[in-house]
Amino acid sequence: MAQEKDVASGILEAAARHDRLVIAGALGFVSLLAWAWLLTGGGMDMPSSMDMNMVMPKDWTPLYALVVLVMWWVMMIAMMLPSAAPMILLFSLVNRRSRVPGAPYVPTAVFATGYLVAWGAFSLAATLVQWCLEQAGWLTMGMT
Repeated sequence: MAQEKDVASGILEAAARHDRLVIAGALGFVSLLAWAWLLTGGGMDMPSSMDMNMVMPKDWTPLYALVVLVMWWVMMIAMMLPSAAPMILLFSLVNRRSRVPGAPYVPTAVFATGYLVAWGAFSLAATLVQWCLEQAGWLTMGMT
């Protein structure tokens, strides 16, 4: 039991010493997951060989709207997280170097969550615009 605790504390100490490497790895992993999900169809259940002119428009149920919202959000994460990574890593570096006892500490995860929330807000707006355009007949599955 004591040996397991020593191993766990050793891993945590090593991760703390290499925090920027851990953060960069986590950002890369999340980006790869987002791209993998998008490349497999983004939850839309549409085979790539499907003729888009033959597809009937989807009824916008709450579940379908949620799938579209998640698709937009994951697409934003896949495309924007790599470009936000340098700022997130810079925040981590400045945060670590300027840590003063008694001063408020903002973890890097909280900072990165701000980006995710902003991209989520945009995704909600994009979902609403997509729904409005489909309802008006200005956007079809065949993109005509």
